[in-house]
Amino acid sequence: MKPIEIWHYDKCTTSSQILKVVLAKYPDISVRHYQSQPPSISELEAVSNKLFQPFLDMLRTNDKMFKLQEFDINQEVPREVWFARMAEFPSIIQRPIIIYPETAYIGRPKEVFIKNFLQT
Repeated sequence: MKPIEIWHYDKCTTSSQILKVVLAKYPDISVRHYQSQPPSISELEAVSNKLFQPFLDMLRTNDKMFKLQEFDINQEVPREVWFARMAEFPSIIQRPIIIYPETAYIGRPKEVFIKNFLQT
């Protein structure tokens, strides 16, 4: 089996809680502290293609940097522009993101993710 990776932020309670649950099941996963190791545009695109939800769900629209940059999720903006913004400002990436070889999941809402994860 190929490795599982989680994009995690230590200061986020939800991300830390989900990391704990994922590590209990998969202790050998790769943990990426994505704010200090930002993903590239191509990595963001690859992860978005694995999601079972719109790529815009990867955005933290309530993030301070998102608001400071005056980004507008309702604006007609190409995907590539959003990926470039996420690469430049990683705090606007939703967390955590759990990446499997063929799929990826955003760990939100926490309760739903944990319930579904524990059933797999």
